[in-house]
Amino acid sequence: MSKGEIFPPGYNLYRKDRKHGWGGVLLGVHSSLISQQLQIESEAEFVGAKIISGKQTIIIGALYRPPSSKQPYMNVLNQVIEKICVSNPGVAVWIAGDANLPDIDWATDRVVGHQYPLELNESFLQMLSTSKLSSTRFNQPWFNTSTKRICRRKARAFKKARKTNRDRDWRRFRQLKKQSQITCRQAYNKYLTDIIRSEPGASRRLGAIIKAKRCDQAGIAPLKEGNHLFSDPKTKANLLNRQFASVFTKDDSSTLPDLGPSTHPPMNGIQITNQGIVKLLKNLNPYKASGPDGVPARLLKETAEEIAPAICLLYQASLDQGSVPSSWKKALHYGIRGPTLQWVTDFLSHRTQQVLVDGQISTQANVSSGVPQGSVLGPLLFLAFINDLPDCVKSSTTRLFADDTALYKRISSHHDASLLQEDLNALQKWEHTWLMQFHPAKCQVVRVTKKRKPITFSYSIHGTTLEEV
Repeated sequence: MSKGEIFPPGYNLYRKDRKHGWGGVLLGVHSSLISQQLQIESEAEFVGAKIISGKQTIIIGALYRPPSSKQPYMNVLNQVIEKICVSNPGVAVWIAGDANLPDIDWATDRVVGHQYPLELNESFLQMLSTSKLSSTRFNQPWFNTSTKRICRRKARAFKKARKTNRDRDWRRFRQLKKQSQITCRQAYNKYLTDIIRSEPGASRRLGAIIKAKRCDQAGIAPLKEGNHLFSDPKTKANLLNRQFASVFTKDDSSTLPDLGPSTHPPMNGIQITNQGIVKLLKNLNPYKASGPDGVPARLLKETAEEIAPAICLLYQASLDQGSVPSSWKKALHYGIRGPTLQWVTDFLSHRTQQVLVDGQISTQANVSSGVPQGSVLGPLLFLAFINDLPDCVKSSTTRLFADDTALYKRISSHHDASLLQEDLNALQKWEHTWLMQFHPAKCQVVRVTKKRKPITFSYSIHGTTLEEV
């Protein structure tokens, strides 16, 4: 049976089929999740997968116990689950499937029937009880010696009550169960109280705990367009994509000024090497999500030596076969010429974007402005674009740090203040020339002085008086 006959597109399927066919176990994990199948060498019908989301890891498993199987099969199945729990301390393990054990009352974890041998039922319950002691709960920061001790006493009482099936032992188990719940709740509340009362900065730890407790998976709420409310993921993705695309600008780059002859030497051509590709691939984080091509980072990392020559050839050809831009004059002025400049042009031209909502991808929208977000080259190109900004300032000093600009001057008279405002006006002229725009609401004035009566002056950008802090 093929994958398409079981699951719709967009799922990674992990399965263990029976050797003779006609049966088996499988797991379907949505492709938006980073997952990998567990390597399990066993005759038991069990398949597992590890799902990684940021710093959180979950192991899910599917099992099946044929009704005709005996105790040896159950022992093998128990060993598989126990090995997974022991090999992955601190990781939540979720097991689902059909163990075909109708004798067990799962509400009380007691054997109440006699369809199967008592030993078979108890061995499975014992495995689950042991595995719970290795769960993520016992690795929580609030779990102290007292809570561990009472939980272990409860586990021993449960084991004894299940073995003897005497009312006295079951009463003792229920008492210890209630006591463990109270002890755990008190330890958890004390842990939160200590965080709240601790040193400044503890609010970040408290916020992380609250965030981890959020279990809602509602995703993006329904979106409204006109008088209609849309809740299906595909329509929401398209609505968001159109909104994002609406903020792009379409400027006429033909009006950009000529910076004149360049004083910068030409940049040497870029040569890609196999060794460099291998080094970069082997430094990849295998737990990061795949890119738009869907190729897992783990695959790239583990096959670095084999695929490096092909990748090297592709990137070198990309650099050597670029096209010359007509609007990227600043890169040319700063010595970026030849094939490198051609490649930068291709990197910036004909870009599109899509929005992913609940597994549904929107149609493509053209990206007509800005630099690619999340790229290494994007910030570098932006810095080259604003590199001549300080040149337009006459009497003040300008400092650039990433996309932040500081303009400062010693103010000894109202005339000095007027000169500073003139430099602000020069910056506004620069932004108009290079098709950019400062945001007055994000600009502030800071005065550093010991004078009781400092010189006051209202500085403005775009007719808006700047806030003084």
